Formats: sequence, C-alpha cells, structure tokens
Amino acid sequence: MPHPRLTLDRSRGYPRLLLDGQPPAMQPYLRSWEKYPGREHTTFADLCADYRRQYRLGCRVFLFYATCASDFYVPEIELWRGPGQWDFAQLDAFLDFFALECPAAVLFPQIYVGAPQWWEDLHPDELLRFHDGTCEATFSAASDSPRRKVASLASEAWVAAMDEGLARVVTHLVAACGDRLGGCLLGGGITYEWGLLGSFGMIDYSVPMRRWWDAWRVGRGLAPAALSSAEDRLAAVGDWRNPALHGVAMELQQCLSDLTAARICHFAKGIKAHGGGLVAVYYGFTLTAREGQGFIGRYGSGGFQGGHHALRTVLDCPDIDLITSPFSYADRRLETGDINPHFPWDSVRLAGKVAWLQDDNRTFMGFPAVGIDTGFEPDLANCIRQMERATDRRISGVDEMYRMDLLGGSYADPALEAAIVANDARAAGQADQRHPSAATVLVIVDETAVAALALHSPLHLQNVYYQIPHLGRIGRPYHCVLASDVLTMDVSNYRLAILALCPLATGILPRLIERLRSHGISTLSLPGTGLIGANGPDAALASRLVGVPLRCLGPDPLILRGEGDPPWGLGRALSHACVPVAGESLATLHGRSDLALALCPTNSGFAAYATVAPVPSSLLACLATRAGA
Repeated sequence: MPHPRLTLDRSRGYPRLLLDGQPPAMQPYLRSWEKYPGREHTTFADLCADYRRQYRLGCRVFLFYATCASDFYVPEIELWRGPGQWDFAQLDAFLDFFALECPAAVLFPQIYVGAPQWWEDLHPDELLRFHDGTCEATFSAASDSPRRKVASLASEAWVAAMDEGLARVVTHLVAACGDRLGGCLLGGGITYEWGLLGSFGMIDYSVPMRRWWDAWRVGRGLAPAALSSAEDRLAAVGDWRNPALHGVAMELQQCLSDLTAARICHFAKGIKAHGGGLVAVYYGFTLTAREGQGFIGRYGSGGFQGGHHALRTVLDCPDIDLITSPFSYADRRLETGDINPHFPWDSVRLAGKVAWLQDDNRTFMGFPAVGIDTGFEPDLANCIRQMERATDRRISGVDEMYRMDLLGGSYADPALEAAIVANDARAAGQADQRHPSAATVLVIVDETAVAALALHSPLHLQNVYYQIPHLGRIGRPYHCVLASDVLTMDVSNYRLAILALCPLATGILPRLIERLRSHGISTLSLPGTGLIGANGPDAALASRLVGVPLRCLGPDPLILRGEGDPPWGLGRALSHACVPVAGESLATLHGRSDLALALCPTNSGFAAYATVAPVPSSLLACLATRAGA
C-alpha cells in the first residue's frame, strides 16, 4: 500500500506543507520524553500510548525523539555506544511501533546532534572550556542529566564524528521508512534549540574555539585579537557596549552566532545528501532574548550570547525548509497576551521557508511553569480557548503548527480530544482561503544589534520580549521582519514601521530609515534606536536618525515608568535614556515633566520616539491610526 508523502509546495507564492497534495487534516504531533518534575519516570509505553491516541483521532504526521549519536536530554535513545559500536534498538522500537500501529503515518524524527560521553572522554582537547580552563559544569536544563562536559561547537573533530552519525542514522531511517520519512528536525545545544551550552560560563575558550575565532576574523578582514575575557564581556557603559571600547566583545558575540548558524547549515546539507527529506531547525530566537547572568545558557536559547543572532545565514541556506520554535513565553494569557514564535516569522516566509510553530501550551491536565508563561489554564473551558486561538492564528496567516505534548498525557481527556478534532477540522476547512496577511504595520528587529547591549541590560526585555504581545492587540495585522529584509522587500503597503531593536547607528539603520521615509511610512522608534555610534551612546546622532530631537538623561541609571492610560513601562533601571525635547506629547514620564512619547511631523507622515517600553496597545493603535494604517 502506498504511503502518504509530506512535501513543500510553493506554487501559491509562499511555502506550505502538504500531505499527499493536501494540507494535513490534523496538526503534526510531538510527545516529549524529557524529564520534568512530576514526569520523571516516563516510559516508552507511555509515549506509545499518546501517539496511539493521536493516531486514532486522525493525526498522520508524527515527530519523535532520535539522535545521530547521543541525546543530552534523553539518554534512553543513545545510538553510538562505543568505538565502532552502534545500537539502533531504541530507534527501531519507535519505527516498529509506528509501522505496526500507525501504518499510514509520516514520520519526522527530531535528531539531536550530540556526542556521547565516551567520545568526549577520548577527546579532551575538543571540549568546551571556560575562561579558567575548566570544562565541567552543571547543565541544569538537561532533565537531570549526569553529563558535566560537552564538546565545543567549534571542534572539527566533533563535526566529523557527528557527520558519521548523521549518515548512519539517516541512511537507516530511509531504508526502514522509505516514503514514510517526511523529514528531520535538527536539534542541538540547549533543549534541542541550538542555544550554546555553557554560555552561562562566559562561552568557550577551547583550542578549537580559538582557531574558529582567528579564522572568523581573518575572513572579515579584522586584525588578530585575543578572545575577550570574562571581565571584558561584562564591560559596558551602563546598558550599552561602546564599539570603540568593547568592539572585540561585540565581534565575539556575533562570531558565536555565525558559528552556530554555520553548524546548522552544515548538518542540514548532510541530512539532504542522505535523503532525509525536509529539514526543520530551531533557530533565530532574537525576539525572546533575555538578560540575566543566571538565565543565559541554562534555559534561554535566545539569550544575548546564546548563538541565535545569525538567522539571515540560516534563511539563506538552501537545505533548510522549516524554522521552528515554541510560542514566546512572555505572555500567553487570554486577556492580555498573544502567541508568537521566538523568531521574526515574516522573514521566514519572505525567504521561501515555512514558519513551523510549536504549540506547547500546557493543558489543564498539567501544571504551570515557574518564571515563564506556558499558556497553562487550570480549567477546561479556557484550555480550549487557548487551542482555538492557536487555530485562529493558523487560519489567518500562512504559519504551520505542530502540537507539542510537553508533559505527556496532556490531551488524554475526551473533551480535549473533541476540541482537537473540531479545531483541526475548522483549519482544514479553510486551508484554501489562507494567504499572507496584507499588513500595514511593520515591526523591525536588527539581530546583529543584540551585541551592542550589555549582558545585564533590560532594554531588549522592554523593547521586544514584552512589547510583542501588545502588538497583537492593536486591531491591525502586522508583520515582523529582520532589518536586513527591509532593504529589499516590498514596503509599499505599510503605513507605520516600529523600530523595536535597531540601536546601531553604524549598521544598516540609516539606509533602512531612508527607505521607509521615501515610501511615506511613519516611524515609531522604541528606546535606544540609533543611539550607539562608533564611540558609544550619542543622543545627537540618534536625534538625526529617528527624526525627533532627543537628549540623554544618563549615564546614571534611572527608574523610568511611562504615564498613560493605563500606566506603561516595566519600571526597570535604564541608563542613557533618551527623552524627546520637542514635538507633540503623547505621554510623560512618571513623576517627571520629561516626555515619554513624542511625535514630530515629516514630509509624508510622522516620526515618533518612545523613552519607555513596552508601549501599550492603546497608544500603538493610536499611532497606527494617525499613520493611516
């Protein structure tokens, strides 16, 4: 009996996933095997039970845990047991289960690229090493993994070993599955999401990393430089790095992202070469980068130094078809929040790839997470509302989604199962009407500008992480793109552009703003836009770029809180805060006469500047109306 095939179709001008020529009737499904509090003893039988239940509901595309050698998080699936010793028993157990009990299913294994511990023990010179020369750490987000060492991402020996593992496992999958192999989800680093393990220890000072750093600098015509020390990497002028003082640290941060992107593209090419089908990858988590030394590198793949700020390279890779991430953990609440991926999703579409969102909302059968919003609703009704909101996003645009059963057994309830079937049927019934939204608001982030932020700065948290949920509530569709796209994409339909993270005046910002103004597009610059010149913070330079006269309140950190209806701003310390000194006032700082949001007319619209973010949706909607959006 012929099996259904998963393909990527671009005939409509944008990519979409098709199963036997039609959009899948139900969302693909992934059941986690990681260990969580209250879920420490998941068995293979538990996984099979959940997959069996989803297949009975009608799901026909399944993701599952695999590896090319060893999985940092799920040691049960280790393949490479020793030199020349390969064990496919657990992989075959998955394949046999699906073949026997889900015979019409297409498989999409999530392949973790990680070396086994025995390999790392045999290759101590290839290990990630911290600034003090040590290589051991507690990688705390690793499902209580006993692992204390990890190979350097820069190691060519590690790459060669992983190439061998990928060739073996993909060849094995193709032989066993044939057309039932839809593709591979390429995972590595932190929680499969390609964040740099060890980044909380100030990254990597190993010999392989030093080699990569030297070659990276030569390739860009830069003078030789030592890897910046831990102290150098923390140095800043308030919330900012000064390129004249901290240029090497900024360059190293971009180098780390370029390294991660290069490895992803390399392994994706290997999967394609061995017939592995479509290739998906977690990457580009610029929207959810968060500050905080204790957080970076442990749970946040998108941390400032997490290696996630070279999405342009990954989007330009011909061997990658889908970019994936969970929804942002900033605010998923039904009353105030929104559900968006960690990456600028419209740049993914513009690159001809699929934005494949991971719906990992926790149902009422689970429990809330600490410190992040996982969409948990304690009652059935609101749990179903969360599900309906995800379906609405699928219908109203061209994003694809898959369901992530993060805790296991999360949908084993008759009412939830009925809701899954109803929502997926609703989406399938409108599949032919889906198209990219005709947005009039454009949100712009410069991924390379993250390197200009001090590692403790709250600015990204204010401008992007907590700003994005407000954008979903302005009553207008909007697109979110990388700054690099603005120079080449069609911008004629937009009326308001929001510069969410574009602080580097020495980058593409001048050309970007010139292009927006030439098309009559009004601009809202969030805090810090254009502030960082060749010699650090420069309010005069920022004034010329954003089109609003500014003065700097810093460098002493000030607690800022905007004043409006309702009050806005996070009340966080911010150095070098620029305040407008002219223009129409829309808000003032809390307890001060200084402007928090001001607007100046331009030849074809206006330029506005916000001293404090996140700007609430009510003010954003007002500005969108003024811009003619």
